[in-house]
Amino acid sequence: SMLLLWAFDAAGGIRPVGLTSAIAAFVAWVILPSVAPTLGIVFGVVALKRISKSSGQITGRGQAIAGLVTGTISLLLYTAMILPVFAGARENERRVQCLNNMKQIGDAIDVYAKEHDGNIPEKFEDLRGYVPNLDKLLICPSAKDHSRPNYQIALSGKKWESEETMDTAIVTEPLSNHRFGRWALYGDGHVSWVSD
Repeated sequence: SMLLLWAFDAAGGIRPVGLTSAIAAFVAWVILPSVAPTLGIVFGVVALKRISKSSGQITGRGQAIAGLVTGTISLLLYTAMILPVFAGARENERRVQCLNNMKQIGDAIDVYAKEHDGNIPEKFEDLRGYVPNLDKLLICPSAKDHSRPNYQIALSGKKWESEETMDTAIVTEPLSNHRFGRWALYGDGHVSWVSD
């Protein structure tokens, strides 16, 4: 079986691509743009050394300095453009982990409710027997404070999967955990992203 990755095609759609195409795209979009400025800096340094050793026989010191400055500025600009992409990828990874936490909390609430006459627990501590890693699940990876639970039970004591709670957020997180929204666990067990 071939490993398939997804890429954007020229028409703006998404299509599967092979590993070779994915590696080629990575090299073309990430590696190559940094090669030219780096070469400009290296050649500028080499030219300055040759000019200084030539005792005035080789000229072009200004051009070598201009090449160094241009290469350095280009490399700095490229770095400034690429770093936010990596930061965004890290936040997306944290957001997915938070989603998984919410789903596992929802599974635990479902089992708890089945054993407690359909009631949603009063506090997360009530779920301790239903989830082995409860303390870890209650910490959103994007939260600034990891010393206490980052999620809240909004409708404790209400009935799980009832008319009253089907479309209502049962477990939520603070808006400060993520940029542009937060996850919410609803009374029917699904988790949705709620935008700011």
